Amino acid sequence: MSTQQPASSGSIEGGNPQRTATPPRPVQRPRVVVIQQVYHQIPDEAPQLFTSHYFRWLDTTEQPYQRRGTATEEWTKLDLGWLAAVGVSELILESLEPALTDMRPSPAQLERHLEKIIQVGLLIPEEFFLGESGIENPSLPPSLDPSALAGDGYQERASRAFQQRAEQRVLGLPIVLSPRNESQRYIPLATLRPGESMRLTPANGTVLAVRCLKAHARYLLSAVPS
Repeated sequence: MSTQQPASSGSIEGGNPQRTATPPRPVQRPRVVVIQQVYHQIPDEAPQLFTSHYFRWLDTTEQPYQRRGTATEEWTKLDLGWLAAVGVSELILESLEPALTDMRPSPAQLERHLEKIIQVGLLIPEEFFLGESGIENPSLPPSLDPSALAGDGYQERASRAFQQRAEQRVLGLPIVLSPRNESQRYIPLATLRPGESMRLTPANGTVLAVRCLKAHARYLLSAVPS
């Protein structure tokens, strides 16, 4: 009775097996893939589809970050975890509050729905505002030469303030005084309604914050590294 030997993947020369070298797999960079579909439909008409699909190579092998949060009536910075130092490539916010699906909601349902709307805000850098600690010095006319001022960096700040004021007047923009605290320097950027989600590609995720229009609202934050 003969014994069948298993086939070898290589030849034997001089008693040493010669195995065929397996070529290494090409190094794959991390990436993020986005596939998005948006439908718009008018009664008695076919829906119109808007699509977006692409992928982007990432610079790091850092893990994504996800957490649940609660927005209150005060602006609160988004918690990006370890990605605050790495950078965020894609930011997804999802409202965990129930959506309003009734075609003709009652006033009470509509009120509860509006109370759970979340606003996403952007922190405006302090240098975009004029004045010191919320009070603009009324004794300094716009025509005053800032070079006449000195001491503790005031000359530089005054020069920048006068330049910004002149630019705002040329553009017809209102002159805004510098708020006293950071929470007053946020402006609404986007709206997240109950039961909905939104996606952002932030230039700087550390300057984003959320607030609820009334009471509080739950949300889920998911962040993909850069």
